[in-house]
Amino acid sequence: MVDAHFFANVTDDYFQTVHSFNWLSKYPQGMVSSVHLKRNYNNAYWNGNQVSYGDGDGTTFINFSGDLDVVAHELTHGVTEATSDLIYQNESGALNEAFSDIMGTSTEFYFGSDNWTIGEDITPGDKGIRNMANPSEDGDPDNYADRYTGTADNGGVHINSGIANHWYYLLATDIGLSAAQQIAFNGFTSLNSTADFCAARASTITVAASGTDDRVAAAWEQVGVTDSLCNGNTGGSGDVVVISNVSSKILKGVKFQISWSTNVPSSTGVTFTCCGTYVKNELVTNHAYTFSGTRGVLYTYSVTSTDANNNSTTAGPFYHQN
Repeated sequence: MVDAHFFANVTDDYFQTVHSFNWLSKYPQGMVSSVHLKRNYNNAYWNGNQVSYGDGDGTTFINFSGDLDVVAHELTHGVTEATSDLIYQNESGALNEAFSDIMGTSTEFYFGSDNWTIGEDITPGDKGIRNMANPSEDGDPDNYADRYTGTADNGGVHINSGIANHWYYLLATDIGLSAAQQIAFNGFTSLNSTADFCAARASTITVAASGTDDRVAAAWEQVGVTDSLCNGNTGGSGDVVVISNVSSKILKGVKFQISWSTNVPSSTGVTFTCCGTYVKNELVTNHAYTFSGTRGVLYTYSVTSTDANNNSTTAGPFYHQN
């Protein structure tokens, strides 16, 4: 319990001093921690009100509250919930996890550490669970082209966090941690809940100071979140259509609407196939689709764009509870 409280205090000091984020303005109960969760429990988590820590099984992990970057990581999930509220699924979930790693590591640097490994103090042998300088060391991608696209791990939220983690490492080693952490904090907390990697690229470039924005972009280029991926033009050119900000909302009764944004207007002739399991596929030319569903059903859907040259790209899967 001493570690949990001490490291929570360090984290609170970091957020207030470096980012002017007042935890109590969002969570008046303070930074609440519970330790010794269950028996041989290999995890720690933020539940919306507090953080709970397992003691580990003594083989794979040891006391989860005994590592500053783990404590700061979990508390950063609270910061995310209070700001961007990134949905814990697919790319928005990977950004959620990456932001926690980014702030967790930045808190350790604030406290005097100088390593880019997450969880080195809770793993026997100090191996850690993720390496921001070299994500592939733990089997995670460091480039968007190598991202995981399956359904495990909530669509790869921990796996694909390596892409944004490595972006941050590259940026910080280029422009310095002081500037990089401000860009990451301001950029990630400004995202909407369904943001994807292209949205994170755009947001972090926007908040960067003039003269630094091109270096932010350069770091994203190095991890495959490129200008051509995110800002390509179609209308027959064959460049990729980027689908972002996919969301669903209930309109009335059992009727709900799926909507999305793209980097091209609907008038360019691009068609969109929507949507997936329990939702019939239908070609639409705008950026929304309305469906009459059944109450109590969990719908799985994705959105696929196809341009005049038959190039296609898909965003999803996403989920809607009717």
